[in-house]
This record gives sequence, structure tokens and C-alpha cells, in this order.
Amino acid sequence: MFIIIIIFDSAEFFPCQECGTHFKNMLDTYPIKNNNRSEFRQYICFLHNQVNKRLNKTIFDCSKHEEVYGNPGGCGCKDSQSNSTQTVSE
Repeated sequence: MFIIIIIFDSAEFFPCQECGTHFKNMLDTYPIKNNNRSEFRQYICFLHNQVNKRLNKTIFDCSKHEEVYGNPGGCGCKDSQSNSTQTVSE
């Protein structure tokens, strides 16, 4: 799966080498089981909470990801595409 390669390779771009190594280890420990967008969002949230636990930070309620980050498809792209010929004027 191509997304797994992208996620694993993204660790190379972490500003801290130790954090990149931790991230790669988490990916090995908790392999991605992505069947759809919602599961992927839950997986990323889960990984983020693993870091929060290690750093003694607040755990995010992953069931609220749509409340906080928006509903997939709710970005407005479809609206802007239909209005792509309009110009902004003052």
C-alpha cells in the first residue's frame, strides 16, 4: 500500500532524529490497518495519543476528530470548483 510507504518515509523529515526513530518504531509496533478514510484518521489519532502518553500530555478523544478537524468533504473544495470562474473584487 502506497500510503504506508509515504507515512514511513515521512519520518525522515522529522526535525528530530530521535522523534523520527520513535515514529518508525510505532509504525512497526502498530501497523496500519487502513480500509477507509475514517479508519486512517483514527489510526493517526491513535499514534498521536501514543506520543502524548509518552510525553505525559493530554490524550485526545479520537471519536471527536470530525468535531475538531471537520467532516471529510466539508472543506469547501466542491463549492470553490463550481465557482472557479468567479473573481474576487472589492
